Amino acid sequence: MDSATTQEKLVDFQHLIAVETARKQIRNAQLLTVFTGVAVIAAWLVGTFVANISGGSVNQSGSGYYWTLEVLFIFGMGYGISRYNVLCSRLMFGYSVVGALHALLTIGVTSLGISARIGALSYKIYALYYLWIGIDAMQRYHLLMKKERSLAADGAVNTRSQFTEQDALQPRSAPAEPLNPTPELVGLCGGDSTQAQWLLSKAKSKHPDRSVAWCNQQVIEQLST
Repeated sequence: MDSATTQEKLVDFQHLIAVETARKQIRNAQLLTVFTGVAVIAAWLVGTFVANISGGSVNQSGSGYYWTLEVLFIFGMGYGISRYNVLCSRLMFGYSVVGALHALLTIGVTSLGISARIGALSYKIYALYYLWIGIDAMQRYHLLMKKERSLAADGAVNTRSQFTEQDALQPRSAPAEPLNPTPELVGLCGGDSTQAQWLLSKAKSKHPDRSVAWCNQQVIEQLST
């Protein structure tokens, strides 16, 4: 196999890892959005319970309709983020900005204790950080997909590679026993021993009954085809 083909396979591998990283960051933003929705439901239930035992109005915080719409909005944005919708991620970020400003401006003003308000503000800032990362990851993901479609149209993507995107998405856990890639395998990976180790680990996990030498040879043959 010539150096150009080897480099092409390495570029494909790096592309898959970049896609995996972006997807994980988007998933984190989605999970945070879902958690926010659950927290809003919990806050509404607690507020209703406190209002009932204190004899106050259940809808004293702007009526149950507001809470319902807010929860529907949050879960809707979470679904949109799971579908890689950039607009939904930006709307959720804007919602979190408004929430953070509200939490900041109402510290010590509402009936809640200042510790509760500081906790809410801290969570809003935490949410903003991960949502911002999610927005950036969403944009990178779409650029990567656009590049992948363009390369596929030009016939430049190795679609027959046995190390597919599904492989890249699997967790790269440490092997049960030390796996030592051969110098030839490391050379095919451009001298990157970490990458060679991971490829060998993948082959071993697929063929646990085979020897390390056999797995080394399999990976070498796959990269050489």
